Amino acid sequence: MPAGFYGEMGFNIKPQNNYSPQGISRWNGIKQSPAVLGCVRLADGPICRPDKVLCCRFALYLKTEVFFLLYNSSLNVICYSPAGSHFQCDTSAMTDIVLLVDGSWSIGRSNFKLIKEFLSTLISPFSIAHDKIRVGLSQYSSDPRTEWDLGAYTTREQVLEAVRNLRYKGGNTFTGLALTHVLEQNLKPDAGARLEAEKLVILLTDGKSQDDANLAAQTLKNMGIEIFAIGVKNADEAELKQVASEPLELTVYNVLDFPLLSNLVGRLTRVLCARIKEKSKENPFSSHADLLSLPTDLKISAVTSKSMHLTWSPPLRPPKKYRIVYYPSKGGTPKEVILDGAVSSLRLSNLTSHTEYLVSVFPIYDTAVGDGLRGVTSTLPLSSPRSLRVSELSHNSMRLSWKAAPGATQYLVLCSAPEVLLDGLSPSTEYSVAVYAMYGEDASDPASIQETTSNISP
Repeated sequence: MPAGFYGEMGFNIKPQNNYSPQGISRWNGIKQSPAVLGCVRLADGPICRPDKVLCCRFALYLKTEVFFLLYNSSLNVICYSPAGSHFQCDTSAMTDIVLLVDGSWSIGRSNFKLIKEFLSTLISPFSIAHDKIRVGLSQYSSDPRTEWDLGAYTTREQVLEAVRNLRYKGGNTFTGLALTHVLEQNLKPDAGARLEAEKLVILLTDGKSQDDANLAAQTLKNMGIEIFAIGVKNADEAELKQVASEPLELTVYNVLDFPLLSNLVGRLTRVLCARIKEKSKENPFSSHADLLSLPTDLKISAVTSKSMHLTWSPPLRPPKKYRIVYYPSKGGTPKEVILDGAVSSLRLSNLTSHTEYLVSVFPIYDTAVGDGLRGVTSTLPLSSPRSLRVSELSHNSMRLSWKAAPGATQYLVLCSAPEVLLDGLSPSTEYSVAVYAMYGEDASDPASIQETTSNISP
């Protein structure tokens, strides 16, 4: 508990006309004694006194709840919450909520504190437990970072403490990469995601993404994962609407500045609660057998310079779909393919030659993504011309020949003497010649040879 309740510490409490004494209702949820709070207790519990009240609204964290306290002229607390502010979501539906928080430099440390306060008030109405609602959080900027997984905390107190300890990251704004991180990292079973639980992602950002956020968001939405998008200050509202789920009037929120985030809490918590209740009725829980239905034994074969073949062993009960993600291990844009759940093989084509690829196969169920199978392999280098040789050598020409490279569309011949054609060479001169097989715009490793033209006959 903060020492002295601010007022006794000489904190400058400014009167506001947000609430009148008549707008204060009874609330029996105070977790400290009335004597400590300075509240008046009647027979049926604490109640505000309408006399001598300065309408000062002030947020105070007390244990796990957020209290809005009113002070009288002596700076003694005499009442507690404005009417309706202490909303509690009375559902025990199993739901996994991932908070995706923009931590880019444009936010600033002082505003990041306001974000943490907003998250705390947003979380407080929900019943967080191992078998009820789980909350995970990732912070993102140039790269996403999991602050804690869905399975990390099992009580509201623990989650609120984690929010208070959240440290500002800093960086640029790559929302698309962050949404992909949520799918591939935060919603995995080994991160605490439950296949039978509903999934909600709550995105909070203050700017336009520097990468494509729509593709990753669409992938999540196609899997039945609902996205709420909250924009602040310089957020791009058109992008928020692209990212968020339908209906947009319930899932998109945008405010002009960070202090105004607090105005969203009342409506947003009720909307979230209603959506959780509604979605839990739409999708009955999967059976325990479904939870164990995961593919196994990923094999990569028939590797060429441009392609590879994937196969895996499907579970006894196939998932709804598979999502295959592949990208170069040294960096590059991830690509993905969505397959029907009855399929258990795929040929990847149009790859880059001589490149190591990371490959993941994710089973997609009605409400979750299963743990992915992962593999790594390298494509082959492009086939080079073979058996390069020189024939019909004279003082000013030479004939080159080689065995064809399978699949080559043309050949590039480079000579060590620039601007000298092979049919106009200098006598008694050593030349280095390289021949490349061309595959569209890609070139193979060269076949090389050195040869000296003959002397001019006397």
